[in-house]
Amino acid sequence: MTFISMIKTVMSPVAGIIVDTFRVKRTSNFTMPLLLIVISIVFMFVPKVPLETGVEMKCESEIIFIVHTDTVQQSTHNTSMFNDENNDELITCKLTCQNKKSCDHTINKSNNQSEFSDYWMKTTNNDIENINDRSRIDVTLKLKDMEQTESSYVFHLLSVKINGTDIPLTCQCRLKTFCHISCSNEDIMRIATVPTYRGNVLNLYQFWIFFITVTALWSCIAITMTLQGSLCLDLLEDKSEDIGKQICWASFGWGSFSIFMGWLVDWFSINKKEKEYSPVFYSCILFSICNLFVINKLKVIETKKTEGKWKSICGLFTKHYVVLFYIWVISITFLHTIITHFLFW
Repeated sequence: MTFISMIKTVMSPVAGIIVDTFRVKRTSNFTMPLLLIVISIVFMFVPKVPLETGVEMKCESEIIFIVHTDTVQQSTHNTSMFNDENNDELITCKLTCQNKKSCDHTINKSNNQSEFSDYWMKTTNNDIENINDRSRIDVTLKLKDMEQTESSYVFHLLSVKINGTDIPLTCQCRLKTFCHISCSNEDIMRIATVPTYRGNVLNLYQFWIFFITVTALWSCIAITMTLQGSLCLDLLEDKSEDIGKQICWASFGWGSFSIFMGWLVDWFSINKKEKEYSPVFYSCILFSICNLFVINKLKVIETKKTEGKWKSICGLFTKHYVVLFYIWVISITFLHTIITHFLFW
């Protein structure tokens, strides 16, 4: 969000300088809606950031796997999603777990039984040099055996296989490890998906595609907002005091359409796992096309090149009321940026 504000800060004066120097006001006004159409289409195909689907495998008195609620999306943290007619259905899951090389305490050798913890130790000790060694675990379970606490979902298992070998469900040695999971049940996969990427996003090509797309979008918006003020003043000619009416109607359109689009996104997102933002992009395409027709009908007056403009600009700052005005504008913009971009409430 900070970067978006920087884009607008840079692109607004750049757009003014380019239009004043090269007489391309009409071309720029016509090009920006075209670019917005292209960018809106590209946005719908930006790849998603890969998310982990993981659980905690725990072996104490029995083998269980746990999904902690701090990794569950708020909208999915609801037991009602498991209370359906299929809660007696047999579910199979495949887990790829990071091996543990030691137990929390010494195994009691007097117990003559081969358990999960014993077999785990045998499996990992065969490859003790490979710290990142992982075991493939196949489990079966039923949703009716799931328990929910304040901090987690706990799944009790019906059977366990490690690398194809059946393992009893009892433990003498405490083990706990993180596992990537793939289940035949969509609800389990939904709650096991970590909602945020935990790695460095700078290493993801998906992030850079999104970053470039957002940069292009806000550059077009900044240029459009800069040019439309100049265009409006040209159309008003000697009635420049009526610019306030244009700003008033623009604010009304901006605010009312924002409310409408928010409602539309929520309406299209009903019964969907994720927010459906496609109405935003389709509306942007539609209104950009309308803008092209309007711009084609407008009379655009190209800026006449002025001599000594930088000297004139510097001269403005010798007047105290101009300095106060700029301080006021910077302060308002700063506060507006915090409210609109960070949404701290």
